[in-house]
Amino acid sequence: MIHILFNIAGSILVIVGLMLLHSFGVLDALWDEALSSGGIANVHTVFRLVSAIVLLPVCGQFEKLSRKLVKDDVRLGENVDHELSLLDEKFFPSPAIALSGAGEAITTMARLARTGVMSAMGVLEQYDAHTIEVINENEEHIDKLADHVDNYLIRLSPHMPSGHGSDMLNYYIQCFGEFERIGDHAVNLTENAQEFLDRSASLSPTAHQELMVLREVLGEILDYTYKAFAATDYEAARHIEPVEEVVDDLVATLRANHIRRVRDGQCTVYAGLTFLDILVNVERIADQCSNVGVFTLSMFDEHIMNNHHDYIQALHQGKDPVFNRAYQEAHDKYFGELKRIERKLDARLSQLQDVRHAPLGEITLIHSPALRLFWIDTALTAPDYSALELSTSRLAAAQAEALVFLGKVGFSGSQEHLNEGSFGQYDGEFLVLDEADRFTGDVIDLPASLCACVRFRGHHAESPAQYRRLMQFIREEGCTAAGFSREITVIDYGFTTDTEKFVTEIMIPLQKV
Repeated sequence: MIHILFNIAGSILVIVGLMLLHSFGVLDALWDEALSSGGIANVHTVFRLVSAIVLLPVCGQFEKLSRKLVKDDVRLGENVDHELSLLDEKFFPSPAIALSGAGEAITTMARLARTGVMSAMGVLEQYDAHTIEVINENEEHIDKLADHVDNYLIRLSPHMPSGHGSDMLNYYIQCFGEFERIGDHAVNLTENAQEFLDRSASLSPTAHQELMVLREVLGEILDYTYKAFAATDYEAARHIEPVEEVVDDLVATLRANHIRRVRDGQCTVYAGLTFLDILVNVERIADQCSNVGVFTLSMFDEHIMNNHHDYIQALHQGKDPVFNRAYQEAHDKYFGELKRIERKLDARLSQLQDVRHAPLGEITLIHSPALRLFWIDTALTAPDYSALELSTSRLAAAQAEALVFLGKVGFSGSQEHLNEGSFGQYDGEFLVLDEADRFTGDVIDLPASLCACVRFRGHHAESPAQYRRLMQFIREEGCTAAGFSREITVIDYGFTTDTEKFVTEIMIPLQKV
């Protein structure tokens, strides 16, 4: 459409231009001459060049006009018409083909359910109305597929001969309902996110980090579950139950931790109740995955097929060394992550206590220890606080690991700008890394240094005035800036929504002139 609009505008422009030139007699000598093939080619080239040069400044308007003329498809979620078309009774005379179509439809249900859960866990971290709409739309697709698959498999059963095909039909009947329920829990998680928004409730930083661990373990068990069903994969099915047991352990631990936080006043009652409801949904999702795993293993082992309960009980009693080893590995992985988060938050709380007891507005000389930073060259205007927040969130979102970002992301002015007295722009963004951090990206190491430091009430928007004070102090000490500044809002939205309670710290390394 843009190409068509461009050609129409160019044609109109050239025709009008030619008519004007002819009316002034400029083209009289050429007007009645016959053009050769070469002349036609030259005119066409000139037409294209003139159109491109004249219309280049308004190309953006063609895009806007094309969007108005050709509306985008407003369909949310995915289209499952293909899967529904496979559930046709005309395939009944060939039961294997009919069963294959049902399997493809259920596989789509499994994929949509997994995507829905992972998207819903993301919405709990960062609310997004559009993502919730997509999850709800896909859940309707899952329900539609479930209804059609249910009726289809029942009508197909009289046509299915005994043997493996019959076992596969029963397997499909067992599994599709589990994926439907997983999709339901994804919607429940979006409702939990909506509750946080409606009640203006927020979780503690610890709870946010715990949710990230839950998201990671859910991703693992859902991946195993999808692979187990889609490929009837024995090894993937064997990995489901150990991870499910770890999910149960995590839920029990996080439930106890959160009840303690609510009791200690670290989290509101409303937020606490919603968090506990999230844990219920997570636990039930894992239970559904466990069922699919057992159903899949039954296809390989007749003993499991006839004794689901006895098989699970034997696993939980430690009678299977393969299960024991896989469970211990998953347990160490996710509980080790919780321990690491706990240590990092303890260090963060210690830092906050130091900030709360330090005098605000007072400039002091301090010895900064050696630091490890992840650095991004960027150009941001200091007073544009919303842009800084967006930049920080993008930095956090780029990392898959559950890092504690609070009080660690900062902005920097270059040594040259500091010594020139130019404080209206940041030249870089950085993330302070702890020894335990596993971070994707290049890092730089800063040596220990003597720094001028100030902590003040406010955030980055108030920093230029503080930079002027710091540089005046540095000059009075007979020094200059010896490197880039390090500016971090150590008390921010992670701990309070009251911006008047924010505390920002600026440190500038210095050297004698």
